[in-house]
Amino acid sequence: MAICSTCSFRCRFALSNCSHKGSIFKPCSDNTGKFALKGGYNFDNGILVAARYRYEGPQNNNSINKAELGDVKTNRTDLTAGWAGDIVGVSFNYIHKDANAEHKSNNLKINELETKVFLTNLGSYQPYVQYTQKNFDSTDYNSTPLKDDSQIKLGVSMKF
Repeated sequence: MAICSTCSFRCRFALSNCSHKGSIFKPCSDNTGKFALKGGYNFDNGILVAARYRYEGPQNNNSINKAELGDVKTNRTDLTAGWAGDIVGVSFNYIHKDANAEHKSNNLKINELETKVFLTNLGSYQPYVQYTQKNFDSTDYNSTPLKDDSQIKLGVSMKF
């Protein structure tokens, strides 16, 4: 049996929303710090389980969506279960996000379910197909309700 647990720190600084109009420079205000704690367990029979909590620090979304939300802080929890065999594996990841905007009295709640099928017999490479269903609960958060969304991703993850 192998125990896998990680404590990670990730901080992203994006400069994509900076602009220079004439002699007025609009500084970037969308820097986000992301702090996560993740733990999991891989059983000998291929079953895997994991849980993660991630806090995303203040992100100012005013320049992105013009909604005047102010600083947005997000608490995210992930619960993952799956199975990995000699050739193929499957995993299910339930994600709950609770976003708290500075200029809103109610939180935006997002629930996602990711279903991933991946190959395990290619050494360090794992090609996968992933389907994600996103459900938004924007009750009393915004005057315009958000529509649920679906995504399909094709990709390859690589282990070092």
